[in-house]
Amino acid sequence: MEEKSRENKILKFHEQLCKGCYWVGGILLFIMAFTVSYDVFMRYFFNRPTSWSIDFAEYILLYSTFLAAAWLLKMDGHVKVTVLHDKLGEKAQLALDIINSVIGAMACLIMTWVGGKETVESFLANVLIIRPVTLPKWVVLWVIPFGFFLFFTYFIRNIFHLASEWRSGLTPKK
Repeated sequence: MEEKSRENKILKFHEQLCKGCYWVGGILLFIMAFTVSYDVFMRYFFNRPTSWSIDFAEYILLYSTFLAAAWLLKMDGHVKVTVLHDKLGEKAQLALDIINSVIGAMACLIMTWVGGKETVESFLANVLIIRPVTLPKWVVLWVIPFGFFLFFTYFIRNIFHLASEWRSGLTPKK
């Protein structure tokens, strides 16, 4: 019983972490809209454009994408091409969803590894991004393996959920 309670706490923590990352990504997009608007205002009304707003917009797009991806998977909010899926029976759809989640989990795990390796190498070599605002490269990169890891964990959760539906004979919920 204690093990089940610990498992539920871990899943709740994971859920809250992914939801929090989703909201941080949304707030960052709001900040990006403000900074780009500020740059446009300064450029056209005072002929004094900022040197940093485009760089920060690029970083914010990167961060918001990787922070929100896992929660969007949970909410089934990613774009899908369902031409084949919709033509299949319920059991075949469930099997295809399991296969899709396994492939997604493997791809995310590989990208977590590759992104993590690149981030650590950039940190150890003290690589800098030389732009109007100079930053260590790892500050920009860390969100990629982090986001892919969260994405990976939701694919794993989907696999277990879909497999339990398969075993129980239930049909997938849309």
